[in-house]
Amino acid sequence: MILQLHIYLGIASSLILFIVCITGAIYSFKPEIEEAIEPHKYKIEASFDAQEIHLDFLLQKFEQQIGKGKIRSVLIPADINRSYLVNVLLENPIEKAVAPASRGTNYLLNPYTGESLGTSRGPATDFFFTVFKLHRWLLQDTNIGRPIVGTAVIFFIVVVISGFIIWIPQKIKNWKAWKAGLKIKCSGNKIQIARNLHTSLGFYAAGLLLVMALTGLTWSFPWYRKAFFYVAGVEMPIRKAESSKKTDTVYKDQVNLSAYIKACNEALPYRGNCRITLPSPNDSTVLVSKSRAGFFAFSGVDRVTMDKSTAAIIEVDMLTEKSLGIIITSSIKSIHTGEIFGTFSKLLYLIASLIGSSLPITAGVFMYSKWKKRRLRA
Repeated sequence: MILQLHIYLGIASSLILFIVCITGAIYSFKPEIEEAIEPHKYKIEASFDAQEIHLDFLLQKFEQQIGKGKIRSVLIPADINRSYLVNVLLENPIEKAVAPASRGTNYLLNPYTGESLGTSRGPATDFFFTVFKLHRWLLQDTNIGRPIVGTAVIFFIVVVISGFIIWIPQKIKNWKAWKAGLKIKCSGNKIQIARNLHTSLGFYAAGLLLVMALTGLTWSFPWYRKAFFYVAGVEMPIRKAESSKKTDTVYKDQVNLSAYIKACNEALPYRGNCRITLPSPNDSTVLVSKSRAGFFAFSGVDRVTMDKSTAAIIEVDMLTEKSLGIIITSSIKSIHTGEIFGTFSKLLYLIASLIGSSLPITAGVFMYSKWKKRRLRA
């Protein structure tokens, strides 16, 4: 019964699983690939004695280059040889958008000269947007593609669990059988090789593939997302609509933006990337978020809220000090994509995704060869 369930659900989800794993592996390295294509936008060759322009003057110079638009946030990388990322809400966007206009346009900015290096849109943007739509919706309308992918992922979860149920009892009483079962072999006939690759590689990748599947379903079904947050013991966030009412409240002028960044770095004294959300005239506080940078860096975001007029710290919100449920629900995307522990975990996810895409192939070769062998005997 378990074996039949494993086979039939595997067949039903095999094609979609292959597509989702391959596209996920490609899309997870979108930033690295785009940077490799246009390195001049992202990397700055700063001289030894180069000094960054004061952030306020830098943005003033930048505004003169882009024309009408509202700067919403600035990302300041930990690496001094990288450009700043400025998010701008343009009044009349010129470039073709692949995301809602409300998300703004991202510009790359040289912090030493104030020169705009262009937007984050590049030669590979349309390609990656197609990969994203294929991964999420199979290039179909969201109302059609989303439930199809979600259902296939549920099938896959059952396939992985049933695979363990089939495999483990055969090995549990004999350590030598465990050792042999986990060894990757490329010798023997076609059936033996395909079966070994399917079981051994599947065992190694199963954990990460399950994590990807369980987190990915939060974008497929609202009921699943609600249940996910409930199990984590976290209240689902509600998006607040922006108020259309204007307020007459006027606060004191803000201090220079660099003061907020300095205060954030003093409150969170680790190497990381800072993002400052520019306050509106009627805001009384300023929010600066910071995330760690590095090959093994945890991607969780810490936040510092400051008084707008003095840069005095009001609250330091560190993600690592919160409950496990909050950490998980706040990091769903980075857990799903593999960014949760920097480039290291992304590479592990890449390997797991490639193995995941190979599982339908090795299973197909194994089943077809076995069927063909039986047919010849008959």
